[in-house]
Amino acid sequence: MHRFLILSLLAFVSCGTSYKIADIQQENSRNQVIENPYFNEVNKEYTYRFKITFMKKEVKGNFIVKNIDNQTHRAVMTSDFGNTLFDLSLTDTDYTLHYAMPDLNKKMVVKTLAEDLQLIFKKNFEVDKELKTSTNFVLKSDEVSLVYPKDESNYFEELIRLKNNKIKTINQFETDRTDYPEKIYIKHNHFNLSIEIIKVNTILE
Repeated sequence: MHRFLILSLLAFVSCGTSYKIADIQQENSRNQVIENPYFNEVNKEYTYRFKITFMKKEVKGNFIVKNIDNQTHRAVMTSDFGNTLFDLSLTDTDYTLHYAMPDLNKKMVVKTLAEDLQLIFKKNFEVDKELKTSTNFVLKSDEVSLVYPKDESNYFEELIRLKNNKIKTINQFETDRTDYPEKIYIKHNHFNLSIEIIKVNTILE
């Protein structure tokens, strides 16, 4: 199954979708650095279950994250049999691969996973625009869009990665407004890959 995921991932590429915000009621300039409220407590360990879905194939296992020093996160994925699939250290701008299962140790696979995790662990986001719709409050730049509930809490519900105003990934968060999200759903827009990360006290479907 791991080998199937790799071969399919390497073979499948498609165009992105343009990013548009509907029902804009207000728009203003806002140059600001926004702190990521998630995974930000140093030395805290966050424990999850994960499910990776690609081309109707699934891989499930355990996912452990630790904020090492407020600049670096260590992320380990293991199978249900206890085998390490990936072990990565990640900063905002770089990553180190400590181990990848041989079948998964392909440059594009590791790079894709690392970039996905870098984004959700990223310490700060620079934005230059704020928008209000009838249901949401949005802070954005050319690279990201942070979507908040209308009450403008500090905890965004969507983190959208952009390139040339096209959607690369959509990251959805379910949270009880703490640094420990209940669930994260990562959906790639340019190929059929999704990653679901859920707290260990919740059952993966």
